Parts: sequence; C-alpha cells; structure tokens
Amino acid sequence: MTFKSYAGGDHPEWNISVTPQYMFNNALKMDFERRLGKTDWIGISGDYYLGPINQDNSANGPNSTLVRYNTTHQDDYIRGEGITIDDKWFFSQGFFIGFGYGYEKLGIDYQDNTWVPTQQNGLTYYHFTLTNGKLNINRNDGFFGFGYAGKPLSGIHVDWFLGGGYRTVNSSSSLGIGYRDYTRTTFDFQYPGIHPIFTMTVGYMF
Repeated sequence: MTFKSYAGGDHPEWNISVTPQYMFNNALKMDFERRLGKTDWIGISGDYYLGPINQDNSANGPNSTLVRYNTTHQDDYIRGEGITIDDKWFFSQGFFIGFGYGYEKLGIDYQDNTWVPTQQNGLTYYHFTLTNGKLNINRNDGFFGFGYAGKPLSGIHVDWFLGGGYRTVNSSSSLGIGYRDYTRTTFDFQYPGIHPIFTMTVGYMF
C-alpha cells in the first residue's frame, strides 16, 4: 500500500479524524484540523468519557475494604470531557513535529465500605456499610513529539505520533483519600508527571 503525504499541495484544507485507542478507556476522541500554510496545520480535539472501569479492583486504594470483606459492589463508572489544541509542522515529506496542550475534567463514581453516622434519640451511631463516592480529577497536559502522516486512500488519512508529555493532576474524593488509586501506570487517570504518548488517528480530508 502506497502512502502519500498531505504536508504540501493546494488541497485539502480540512481534516476530521478519530483516535481509536481511546475506546479502550470508554472514550471517544474527535480531531478537527485546519491548514494554516504549506507545512503547518493547527488542530482542536474533544474527548468524551462514559462507561464502566475498574472491573478487577486494581485501582482500589489502601483504605478500600472491598476485597477484604468480599463486598459485592458496582464497577467504577467514569464520566468526563476534555479539549486539546495542537500544531503540526511538516519538515519533510510526511514527517512532522507536533506539540500541544490538553485539559480534561473527569468524574469517577465508585462504591466502598465506610462508617456512616446516624442519629437516634439524640445519640450518634456509626454503622459500616457500602457507600457511594465520587472521585473528581482535573488534568493539564503539555506534549511534544514526532509523527508521520499518510494517505493510503483518496481522502482517507492515517497519522502516527510518538512523543512524551508532562501532566499535572488535581484530585478530590467525596469519601476522602485512599479509596481509589488511579496512579499505578503512566496510562492511569490520576498519573502525574512525565509519560509516553503513542497515538494513531484515522480520518477524512477535504
């Protein structure tokens, strides 16, 4: 299969694409790109998360007692959205330098065992029960890397991008800290600091 670069030429001027690997995190990401010059494209993308996660309790924190008491509970459920702005500068036929910034606001609903207070006859009692909680995550991410863009078919394009980023994360939990820990791998939702990036996008140009 022969790939042709879309770096130069008089057209196309627009590009709409999706990033398939986001579906592994129950998310959809769509990219919209506009040509600014012969070798420069600017893009904006939006992503939307919706679906169950943490089916194997791998993200349970040190305060979680779900496994200890073999508690039957619902899977964690994520909702959220994000926006990314990026730029591609083509320095050779098909090859480009890419950089940008992204922000995501995520919410993860979960259940865990906690001590819940109740009032009876003027006295406060605590009982240990399954409680609904929510983990709120705000992520800022700057990234830089190199990629290749090709056109295997007329109008269809495929991009590969390899690079790295630096992420800052602010989190808060309605039940307090220690019930969920999504920091164990560089691909987890709460992972801060330096992380690798590898993406493939597929789209249509016009």
